Amino acid sequence: MTKNNSLYYSIHGKGIPVITIHGGPGMSSAYFKPYLNKLSENNKLVYYDQSGCGLSIKPYNYKATFKGYINDIENLREKINAEKIVLLAHSFGVVIALKYYLRYPSRIKKLILVSGFGRKHPEQYKYFMVPENIMSKIRGIINSRKPDKYKREQINIYRTIVYFHKKSFRNYKFVSRFLSTTTFNKKVFSNLVYSNEYRKFDARFKIKSLNNSVPVLIIVGKHDIVTPPFLSEEIAACFKNPKYSLFENSGHFPFVEENHKFLSVVNNFLKKD
Repeated sequence: MTKNNSLYYSIHGKGIPVITIHGGPGMSSAYFKPYLNKLSENNKLVYYDQSGCGLSIKPYNYKATFKGYINDIENLREKINAEKIVLLAHSFGVVIALKYYLRYPSRIKKLILVSGFGRKHPEQYKYFMVPENIMSKIRGIINSRKPDKYKREQINIYRTIVYFHKKSFRNYKFVSRFLSTTTFNKKVFSNLVYSNEYRKFDARFKIKSLNNSVPVLIIVGKHDIVTPPFLSEEIAACFKNPKYSLFENSGHFPFVEENHKFLSVVNNFLKKD
């Protein structure tokens, strides 16, 4: 476990360097664990917390930018002495992965894009439907006399429940435990999500213009209401011969809900030349 100029990262295993890029923005790499750990059996698996997130602590006046996050990955690549890297990105992490790829296409060995999107779609969140039973819980929390911090934590748990599909994960007990493993930096979230660069984000045409044959694996849950499958299909259309895998029993976290299948699909993809 290492901090490189305040960038926290940890390396597990040997082999092809696979750098994971967490979502949020503002969360940490902790939510990948233990679900991706077995990838280290045949690869050099690298977890890192983006600047300002998790254990990559920054001063209060730090401002997160996409340029800075791209530089973080490039600095990390140099630190682990890798000529080329595999990026395994999830959710908002896919935005960062695509931006890195567009800036350093020759540095990429393979891309694994999970529950992602290649543009800021104006109607993306119209699919984010919260069932009435959960909305009722949220209203009860809002109207309670509990401290504001408690209210925010509880509301976040109930909102995140709908990110999952299977009953064994789509419940308060699991989600509260799942969220307790990671942190969330609201300032980082605001810096990136409300930036002009993100408002205009659309990587599709630039990806096509590269005319690059980089191997790409795209994974998405059939029941993902955060980043619906059509957004992953749009990314797939930008690459030559992409491998597209729809996980029939997953929501936004296919590596959690269908872990065995996820590891199998990813390992098979990584083994191919």
